[in-house]
Amino acid sequence: FGVRLDPGQDCPYNLPMYSLNHARRVSSGWLLFFLFVGWSLLSIAGCSKGQVKLTETEQQIHKIDAFLSDLEVVYGKKDSSTLKPFFSPKFQEEHPEVFKTVQGVFEGADQIQLDMTVDLIQLDGQKVKVLLHWDVNSQSAQGALQHRGNTTLKLMEEDALQIVALEGDNPFALTAAPTD
Repeated sequence: FGVRLDPGQDCPYNLPMYSLNHARRVSSGWLLFFLFVGWSLLSIAGCSKGQVKLTETEQQIHKIDAFLSDLEVVYGKKDSSTLKPFFSPKFQEEHPEVFKTVQGVFEGADQIQLDMTVDLIQLDGQKVKVLLHWDVNSQSAQGALQHRGNTTLKLMEEDALQIVALEGDNPFALTAAPTD
C-alpha cells in the first residue's frame, strides 16, 4: 500500500501489523483453493461424459456438410477431373455438356470461388436433397463476375455421396441445370 511500518509500530489505521500480511495470505489461499476446486470440477465433468456419440442422422448431416465443403474447394481449384467424382457415373454419362461447360468456365477464369449456403436438407434413407443458395465469384482479364442462384442437389450415398441430379440454377456450368 506504499506505507512502510517498522516492526514494532502500529498500523496508522489502528490495525496490528500482522493483519495486513495475514489478510494477503488468507485471500491468496482462498483464491488458490477456489481455482483448484474449479479446475477439479471441470476436469471431472469433462472426463465423466466420455466422447459424445452422434445419432445416425447427425452423422449423415456431417457427411453432407463435409461433402459440400470439399465441393467448394475442388471447384475453386479449377480442375474438372477432380470435380467429376462428386457426380454419379450416370449423371456424367447423361450430361457430358455440363463438364464441357465447366471446363470452359474454368479456362475463362483466373480465379474462381464457389460459396454455398444450405437452406434445407431432406433425408430419405440413402437419398438426400439439399436446397441451397450459391454464389460464384470469378476473376479474369476481362474483370470480375458474380453469379448467384438457387439449386436443389439430389445426392445418393452408396460408397460415397455423389450428385445424381440438379434442379434449378447450375452453379457448375452457370447455365440451366439438367434434371432427372
